[in-house]
Amino acid sequence: MPSESLALGSFLKEEDLVHLHDVLESHGGLAELASMLSANRVLFLARLKEWGVSRLVERQRVANGLARAIKAGRVGTVAATPHLAPCTWTQTDDCLVARLAIPAGTPSSAVAVSFEVNAMDIRVHGEASSMCGRLHGVVKPSDCTWELERAPPAEPAMFELRADQQPHDEVVVTLAKGKAGAEWGGLFASGVGMSSKREKPPPPPEKPKPAPPPPPPPSPPASMFGFGGGKAAPAAASGKQAPAKSQRAGGTGVDEKALKARKAGLDALKVLARTARERQEREKSPPRAKPPARPPAKQSGGTSAFSLPPLSLLAIPTIPMPAPAAQPAPPPPPP
Repeated sequence: MPSESLALGSFLKEEDLVHLHDVLESHGGLAELASMLSANRVLFLARLKEWGVSRLVERQRVANGLARAIKAGRVGTVAATPHLAPCTWTQTDDCLVARLAIPAGTPSSAVAVSFEVNAMDIRVHGEASSMCGRLHGVVKPSDCTWELERAPPAEPAMFELRADQQPHDEVVVTLAKGKAGAEWGGLFASGVGMSSKREKPPPPPEKPKPAPPPPPPPSPPASMFGFGGGKAAPAAASGKQAPAKSQRAGGTGVDEKALKARKAGLDALKVLARTARERQEREKSPPRAKPPARPPAKQSGGTSAFSLPPLSLLAIPTIPMPAPAAQPAPPPPPP
C-alpha cells in the first residue's frame, strides 16, 4: 500500500490536485482507479462525485490525467470489474432486454435488482453496477423479470487467458414497456446507465435465390430445305411412331409432298453448285485488259468534231460465192 500511495501522491502532485489525496486514497490505490476508468468513464466520474469531489472541473482533470498516464504506460492497471462495464440492450414492440456482465461464479444472492416505474437499480455485492439510473421511458414493474445466465465452462487453453478474456456470467433483465409499441431512444435517461450500448439487430436472413429454369430440350435438327426430320420430333419425343400420311389416307405408301420437297431440294443444290463453280472460274481467269482510250478529235472551224474515215477504208471486200450445183434430170415417166 505505501508504494501505491506514493504513486497516487505523485500523480496528484503532477495534476495539481494534492488536496484530493485523502479522498481518493480511502477508496483504493491508483491501479484500482485506473481499472474503474478503463471499464466505464461515466461511472468513474459518478463515483468521484459520490466520494466528495464536488467540482466537475476537478473530476474531469482526474479522469483526463489518469487516461494519459494509462496510455503512456505509467500506471499498471488491473482487470476491469465486469459489472462496471457498460451494459448492452435491445428492444421489441413490447419489451426491452438488457444484459450485464458479472464475475463468473457470482451467487444469485449477491445480486440485488429493484424495479420502479421509471428507474432501475442493480447491485453486485452491494456495489452499484452500470445498470443504475432513471429509465428513458415508463415500465410495468410487476411484469419486469431478471435471470442469471451462467457462462459455459471454459475449454483448456494452451496459454493463460488475460483477465479481460475470462468468461463472465450475465444478468439478463426483461423490462415490460408501459406503452406497447413505443420506441425508446436509449435505455437510461440519466445516471451511470447512460453509458449503455444498444446492440445492433441481426441482419435479416437473405432470401434464397430462385433456382434457374431448366434448359429447354434440344430441338431436332431441321432440314435446310424443309424436309428430313422437321415434323418427326413430336412423335419421337412422345415415344410413338407417327404414321405416314399416305397410310392414314389409305394411299399406296408414297408421300407425294415428300417427293416434291426432295426434288425441290435437289434442284436448289444444283443451283448452288453451279453458282459456286462459276465463281471459281471467274476467280481463276485473268482480268481483261481495258482497251486504250481514243484521243479526242480536233475541231476545225465550223466542221463537226468527228470526221468520217475515207471511203477506201470503208470498202467491204467481196466474198466469192460458190456456183450452184447442177440439178439432176428428172427420171423418165414410167411406161
